[in-house]
Amino acid sequence: ELAGRYPSDEYTLTEACTQLEAQIDADAPMPTADRLVLERQGRTIVLNAPFGHTANETLGRILSALLGQRAGSSVGLETDPYRIELEVPNSIATSDVLAVLEETDPDHVEAIVELGLKRSDALAFRLAQVSAKFGALKRWQNQGSGRISNDRLLAALEDTPMYEEAIREVFHEDLDIERASSVLERVQSGDLELVTHRGRTPVGLGGRSSGGKELLAPENADASVINTVKERIQDDRVILLCTHCTEWKVKTKVKRVPDQPECPECGSTRIASLNPWADEVVQAVRSQDKDDEQREMTERAFRAAGLVQSHGKQAVIAMAARGVGPHNAAQIINKLREDEAEFYRDILSKEREYARTQAFWD
Repeated sequence: ELAGRYPSDEYTLTEACTQLEAQIDADAPMPTADRLVLERQGRTIVLNAPFGHTANETLGRILSALLGQRAGSSVGLETDPYRIELEVPNSIATSDVLAVLEETDPDHVEAIVELGLKRSDALAFRLAQVSAKFGALKRWQNQGSGRISNDRLLAALEDTPMYEEAIREVFHEDLDIERASSVLERVQSGDLELVTHRGRTPVGLGGRSSGGKELLAPENADASVINTVKERIQDDRVILLCTHCTEWKVKTKVKRVPDQPECPECGSTRIASLNPWADEVVQAVRSQDKDDEQREMTERAFRAAGLVQSHGKQAVIAMAARGVGPHNAAQIINKLREDEAEFYRDILSKEREYARTQAFWD
């Protein structure tokens, strides 16, 4: 019945319904168009909000800007069409998040977001694109040497037509000020219910954004930052799929993956480690009549499986990072290093590179 009402296949809709059933079984509040669910575990806060990627990106930037200002330190942000995930300092209470949603003037949304954009990776990426079109980036690079940092680029081109055009593009293509303002108005009027939940929920854990978390860690990450990266990745979920028999598939946390994953059905160690939302890749691998896109997905899954077969859990950890596919994971794994901290530092470096460029997997 659902497959007839929505543009999707039965398998995908069944997976979605399974997640909703798990939410009900967990006795957790269900997020809807009329109810926001704010959940928290440790430093991770998730606002389940089904308002689309651009509206959620806008709301997320408001939350990260105002909470960061309150804490005096940076706040990690990740969004998708259904949820906003924040990684906050320990000093931020759940009540602080509620206060931002319940007290921020909807008329001030644009100004708050623009202020927060001024030193952001998103604006630097757009500015690099715009300035390249004008030829300014090439001329400036020729005057110096090496890579131009985001901070230098933003500072050098501030108060120029290119800067204004980059701001305009971010607002037009990446954000939805009007809808985000409407969400705040509805929360504050009581038209949109806002409930809290202690701990993570199945729906809140159900996805990650394609854009990747905007990471604001320093270039030379210290031990506390590296430990945070390690803990986050260990708690992330992955899909393990046997590419030999293609029958066995499981979704699990990285920390629960054995040192050498093995299919319990056929005994193969060619296990692909996939992102937790990559059900279409599973379908592609299992498909007998693949189109071009499915063939590409299958090839990538087989490359991932080859890495896991050769390097075990280490490959699973590397590919669980934001924006790290089989190619980048192989670069990380093959690099000689003295300790585990260097391994995670290299992962963080790849994540930062991905967050700066908003590039797709290798």
